[in-house]
Amino acid sequence: MKDRLKELQSRYQPGIDKFLREFLGADHGKKSSFCSEMSAYQLATGGKRLRALIPCLIYEILGETAESAIPLGAAAELFHNATLVHDDLQDSDQMRRGHPTVWKRYGQAQAINCGDALFQYGCRALLEMPMDSGRKLRILDLAVQSTTKVIEGQAQEFLMKNEKHPDVQRYVSVARGKTSALFVFSAVAPLLALGAAPSLRDLVERAVIELGVLFQIHDDLLDIYGHKGRERSGTDLAEGKVSVLAAHVFETGGHADQKELHGILRLPREETTAADVQRAIRIFERCDSKHHAENLIESIRARALKSVAGHHEAAPIIDELVALFS
Repeated sequence: MKDRLKELQSRYQPGIDKFLREFLGADHGKKSSFCSEMSAYQLATGGKRLRALIPCLIYEILGETAESAIPLGAAAELFHNATLVHDDLQDSDQMRRGHPTVWKRYGQAQAINCGDALFQYGCRALLEMPMDSGRKLRILDLAVQSTTKVIEGQAQEFLMKNEKHPDVQRYVSVARGKTSALFVFSAVAPLLALGAAPSLRDLVERAVIELGVLFQIHDDLLDIYGHKGRERSGTDLAEGKVSVLAAHVFETGGHADQKELHGILRLPREETTAADVQRAIRIFERCDSKHHAENLIESIRARALKSVAGHHEAAPIIDELVALFS
């Protein structure tokens, strides 16, 4: 993943970032607004730009001029960062990619305004694309559907926190909305822009929904066993989120482990210590939850590849995305 991602970033990220700076900085010929200032701050914190790169990658695979997909990628990045601004506020995260979050820098109320503005900026970027109004409308409709699914997924994630035994299937259903939906936009919007056949769009969409779950599982593992550029490891755990690891414990673990994990997840964030995170890790180890998550990743990867095997257009797209997401 790292080498291919770096290659795509080197090739297309400068153009994407230039588009975003000009789009937000100039504010369409007007004096830069406060919302665009906050939005520019959020985008300047960095990130892999993965959702922004996917449209360029798909144009490249299909033999089109990849730079033409930059507005689509920029819109996806604006939508994604809108969800991050609101997510950081809802979770009380103080750091994002090593920088103070928008709410921490500008205040809670202004963070809501910033996230709202980023959604609208994404729509405006799509509306200004040079293509016929019919295709533009279909892409905008996809954007509305996708972002609505992300918001519902976020709402379901909060509901899941208070459920007694949220199992892995419940976790997967939430991830398909919260995480997969924007990846679907990034992958299907370029196909709509190019007038691809509905059969190709459907194949890609179904595979990408599952790959989004794979991506979320990787992210869950990174929170515990890696580093996400936040204030500490185990931040999701401190927020009480039900990760794939926790869902596996609630589905298969013994009563004592489930009870202890519930207690850790329901601690106030500021009271969750590094020792509590280590207690949770020991529970995951006793229940073999990390191994289960890794097996689930392999299963999803295999299903995604199998679902497009032999399709001369869909297979190269999903092959590349599997490599990027793995």
